[in-house]
Parts: sequence; C-alpha cells; structure tokens
Amino acid sequence: MALKKDPKQIQEMFSRIAPGYDRLNHILSLRKDFKWRAFAAEKIKHLAPKNPPFILDACTGTADLAVTVARHNPSYAIIGIDYSERMLRIARRKIERLDVRGRIFLVRADLTRLPLKNSACAASTVAFGIRNLEEPRKGISEMRRITARNGVTAILEFTNPKNRLMNRLYYIYLTKILPVLGNFLSGSKAYSYLSNSILAFSTEQELVNMLSKSGYGRTRIFDLDFDIVKLIVGFKM
Repeated sequence: MALKKDPKQIQEMFSRIAPGYDRLNHILSLRKDFKWRAFAAEKIKHLAPKNPPFILDACTGTADLAVTVARHNPSYAIIGIDYSERMLRIARRKIERLDVRGRIFLVRADLTRLPLKNSACAASTVAFGIRNLEEPRKGISEMRRITARNGVTAILEFTNPKNRLMNRLYYIYLTKILPVLGNFLSGSKAYSYLSNSILAFSTEQELVNMLSKSGYGRTRIFDLDFDIVKLIVGFKM
C-alpha cells in the first residue's frame, strides 16, 4: 500500500497533535511505550562506544526517548533533532521539568540533512519516526554518516507480527481502534494517517536491507511485545 509522505504536511500534522501527543501515546500503547524506550536505552548503554560523548536522537518529537537515553546513559550528551518547532517547544519544557537540562540539546533539523559532522556521535536513535520519512534510506544513511566507527544506530519501529493470530488482532487494532480512538481524543485525523503508515511500512527485513545498503556491517533484531515492535540495531564497522 503506497502512502504519500509530503514532509511539510507531516510536519504540520505533528505540530497540530503535539499538545496531546504524549498522553495519547501512553493511552494507545497501554503504556508499553515506556518499556520500549527503556529497552532501547539499555541496549545503547551496552553496545555504544564511550566516545564521542554524544548520542543523536532523530525525530525526537517531545523528547521522550532522548530523556530515557539520557537517564540510562549519564556519560553522554544527547542531541535531539526534530522538524516540528511545536514538538520541540514541548520537549524543552519537559527537559526543564524533569531536570535533565545541560544533558539534552534540541535542534530543529531534518533527519535527511543533519547539521552534524561525520562520526560526531557514538550512537544514533530514532523511535517510530523512520516510517514517516519520504526517503527512509536517506535518513538511515545520514544517521550512519554522523555515527562514529564501532558505533550503533538503534531504530524502534512497529512491524507486522509473523504469528497469524497476533497479526490479525494487530490489524483489527490498527484499522478499527487506533484511528477511531486517536482521532476522537486528538480532535484530528492524524491517527488515521499514523495507522496507515504502520500498515504500509517496511518489514523488519526491509529495514535490515536498508541498513546494509547504507553501509552498516551487521545488524541485530530484538522482538518486543509479541513481535509488534522491533528494535533493529545497525553496527558501523
């Protein structure tokens, strides 16, 4: 299923839903999103080199993953980038409220054109954002470019479960529950797009292939919650 992904329209959509974005994420994931981010942050802790002392969080949104990575990895500074200034305003208030100022630095930027030098970061992360790119491989290539040798790129993303029963239940949730409840609570049609973007997005093998074609030496896949969410880690050799 092809899905049009105009960068400006997607940026405007996320800006519209920004005020209620965190609350809806927690409701619609049954608060599983906390566990998914913590799992990714712990993998970064064990797999990333100590230097350079920076980690990029791409498509940071309201900085939930950036905050989690910062708490699990206190020796790094986190650079969070996002295309939506409204999301970043909420992220800045969150960083002040949670007292992680001086640990997380936010920049309005496009993942496909990162304003960072080659090999500037020990690791790069993106949570549920890569599927919203018009050119996901270009974003992956940019993350590899700014990741240092022996560093890692960690991608959290929804994928379709292989188990037939779970796949069917997941399909019902994505088509009947998520868009109706999300649109109602947000007062927007954004969650119809988000539902369709999950259904239309790549399988984990396609993501692995993108990582490989972008120059990552090897990859590891971690299944979370009945294969609904994947953490895919690419290693830059």
